[in-house]
Amino acid sequence: MKKLLALAIVGLGVGLSNLWGDEQGVMELKGPEILEAGTYTFLSEEAGIAGWINLGQQIDLSQAKGVFVGLEKEENDYIIGSIRPSGYLENENAEIHCFVHKDGWILTYYTKDVPRAKIFDYRAYKQDQSKVVTMLWNGIHKVCEEIGIITPSEISYYDFKHPNANRLMLIVDGKWEEGWEFMHLTIPNEPGTLTVYETSWSHTAWDSDGSTFEVDDVQINNFGSGDNKWQWREDKFSPSLSLGDKHKIELWHNEYGGYKEGEAFLTIAIIYYEKE
Repeated sequence: MKKLLALAIVGLGVGLSNLWGDEQGVMELKGPEILEAGTYTFLSEEAGIAGWINLGQQIDLSQAKGVFVGLEKEENDYIIGSIRPSGYLENENAEIHCFVHKDGWILTYYTKDVPRAKIFDYRAYKQDQSKVVTMLWNGIHKVCEEIGIITPSEISYYDFKHPNANRLMLIVDGKWEEGWEFMHLTIPNEPGTLTVYETSWSHTAWDSDGSTFEVDDVQINNFGSGDNKWQWREDKFSPSLSLGDKHKIELWHNEYGGYKEGEAFLTIAIIYYEKE
């Protein structure tokens, strides 16, 4: 499970051991048992990357729906709609889709077209660099708060678009002061052992006078000055990052000569199948 990571990353500014401990930035993917009956096919049709949990107790749906900012469907046994993760504002378009079932299931997800790198919660990371939080966990936490349940520290993940994928790697870097940050990333080319389904990126800056993200000396994204505000953008690599090649990844953050004291962050997500 850790072989891909061991071969992949050189020169990462923020050590993955500090971010992820023994898991080294790799999350296992597995589908929730509630899908096995084939009843909730709309999830497979709409959802992409998802986080899920079963609380092991009944959920009062009338109470849970109080956290929804938009309710799409309400049935006797489940509700589905959108929620706004903790710490995000209405004008920031941070809503996540959410499915809550009375039998204890909570599932948060982005639609199939959304890049997988979007799941990293930069605001939570900015506040506490000792923890890695995903937006999907954040959404589940918001529901648990509403119904008065302590949120489990670990949730499960699954990609509905790529059901054969069994791993999701998040590579996270941050630049806390002015200057360039760099790393080299190589995704092994191992046919029959490793199948990569998607590579994507998410670039974010807070109170920055400018930030740039480059791959192999080609600019992928650039932000201008953002005074005391967040700027973020994400996309899939197109074409996908090539296998077997050493890619140079660079992140620039400008503090306008010390006038600004913000940060810039970068996440690269790789969703793949790795033979056990």
